[in-house]
Amino acid sequence: MNNAGDNTNIHTAATGRFAAAEEIIQNFYCEPYESYESYSGDKAKNRLKRFGFRNLLLYAFLTFVLILLLMPFQRINAINFPFFIFKDFIVILLLLVFLIYKNKNKYKINKNKYISNISSEQISADKKSGYIHTDENINYFRLGIMDLNNYYNSYSDYNNYFHDNNNYSNDNDKNKNRLIIGIDRKKRFEHIMIVSPTGGGKTSKYIIPSIRKDACFKNTCVYAIDIDGPYLYNAVKDSWFANSKKIVHFDPYNDGSVHFNPLIERCGDKNDFYNNENRKENIMPASDDKLYELSSMIFYADNNELKGGDIQAHKYYSKRSADILYGCLLYLKCKYDIKYFNLITAKKFFEKGFSFIEKEIKSYNGNNSKKIKEIFNNFFEIPSYERAKIITDILNGLDFIKNANVENAFKTTEKILSDGNFLTIKDLFNKNNDTLLIVSVPKEKINSGGSRLISIITDMVIKEIYENRREILKNNSASNGNKADNEPCEKANIKADVNSGEKASIKAEIDLGEKAESNYDDFIYKDIFIYLDEFPVLNINNFDIELANLRKTGTGVCISLQDISFLKNKYGDISLIDSNIGTHIIMGNAGIDTAKRYSEKMGHKYVMHTEKFNTVSGRNFKNGIDGIDLSFGKYDGVNDSGSQYSGGLHGSCKFQKLLILCKR
Repeated sequence: MNNAGDNTNIHTAATGRFAAAEEIIQNFYCEPYESYESYSGDKAKNRLKRFGFRNLLLYAFLTFVLILLLMPFQRINAINFPFFIFKDFIVILLLLVFLIYKNKNKYKINKNKYISNISSEQISADKKSGYIHTDENINYFRLGIMDLNNYYNSYSDYNNYFHDNNNYSNDNDKNKNRLIIGIDRKKRFEHIMIVSPTGGGKTSKYIIPSIRKDACFKNTCVYAIDIDGPYLYNAVKDSWFANSKKIVHFDPYNDGSVHFNPLIERCGDKNDFYNNENRKENIMPASDDKLYELSSMIFYADNNELKGGDIQAHKYYSKRSADILYGCLLYLKCKYDIKYFNLITAKKFFEKGFSFIEKEIKSYNGNNSKKIKEIFNNFFEIPSYERAKIITDILNGLDFIKNANVENAFKTTEKILSDGNFLTIKDLFNKNNDTLLIVSVPKEKINSGGSRLISIITDMVIKEIYENRREILKNNSASNGNKADNEPCEKANIKADVNSGEKASIKAEIDLGEKAESNYDDFIYKDIFIYLDEFPVLNINNFDIELANLRKTGTGVCISLQDISFLKNKYGDISLIDSNIGTHIIMGNAGIDTAKRYSEKMGHKYVMHTEKFNTVSGRNFKNGIDGIDLSFGKYDGVNDSGSQYSGGLHGSCKFQKLLILCKR
């Protein structure tokens, strides 16, 4: 971006101005608002709304006139008894109201359903195609709406990028000159961070609209957390159901939630589980490797735990606790039926005390007994105070299931397994349905186990993404093995650049063009987008490394937080997290830590003043994007000489406007 003003001594990273419309169009994803309406269903709903509330009286009047015109053909009694006239009017009017009700009713979803999947018969193919946008290159993250009427002399600039000059006229339709602004699909895989104080609109203006929009695209799956459940589920379900998509809502603190047992999984990719009456045959215990991963997730020592006390002791007991829990899970897996194989049984195993544990393990001679006894042998020999410490740590680690409803949600009885009323993480990659998985926790439960619960499930989702992508790569390698031996690499559908970010994002090594469904029938590639609202409540192992790795798998992560200080408090040094996020959205009235950090990122080291800023005179930026101005690039910072630029941010310790920083 060109420097603002004539001062050549200013750091180039700190110079900027409000972007002109053509700059926004050039550097962000844009599409006509009318196009968005067509595939999101907004046009149909708006038309229905206008029909129902603006024209109802007109249609009623026309119906009444029609009855009067037909009155000579009525029976002669109709003259003496006006009811015979008005009965036709009443019948037709009721029919009209009924049709309006039926059309509106298709957007109303049963609130009691936690797992739902509307069949294709319920929404005809022609209507479905009207909702689902099939262009795979525009699966973007919605930022808001830009009204070109607020940007003087912008129409010619706009038409340089969009060539149909007839689409945008100066008529009375306000949507003709409106654009949807967003972050394109490739940029989404570089991740997004939203920073805003409470009530700033992180969820309502960005996360909810983007999840609703994700429902409009094929081969797109979403995982989201909700710490104010079931608010998010109620806000986005209409769009996903209208597009015949599947929603899995895990709300363990509420009675009636779908069940989740992390120790079991569905198997048999070649069989459609959801159409298989004998579901029980498709259920098996998780592999030993996954059991060990789960044990490690539960006892990962986070930064807050390492701030005080003996760090080495923390690490030692965390490792020992994870090993002993892993040994317990192996024991339960080999000894008990799958319906009793859950974390509740494991918790009760340790609640019975050391004597019971020693007796059970030493007397066990079943499958895998040698490995199980090797894990426990050293545990039996250590001093009693160490054993007590390890057992206490394990019980504390499993404390998130102490709530009665949560305990019930983590159980999978024989009836639950038979009915299929449970979820596994692999359901997110179901090849027959695009899936939205929401994990909800009430705010009041965050500090009493809710934070650990959603952290563990989120960590499991990330690990399952890696496994799913490896299976796709393995399938791709097997399918192209013979072909690659006889043809050049460019003809063998094997790509060289892992970070190309094109159609499949990990198209680096996978060709998922027209052959996707035939060559990889069991492993259909899907874009995956993760929304971690109020991110600091989570504790995810090595999250900075995960961000870098997830980008390579074609997974986009969006995190939101109230202030940078929350992130520092949770993760300490956040430079690696910060550098692995491609787009930063800083909303109005950011805190001093956030303002200072982004001022430094843009070249200035100090925040000197507290005055509010001046905007550019001569251009009207009011109501730019949903009432917030959109700026591409960087703001002017502050310096010792005060405000001296023609536009941008002047002498402010807080960002008063929306700031979006994108890596070029």
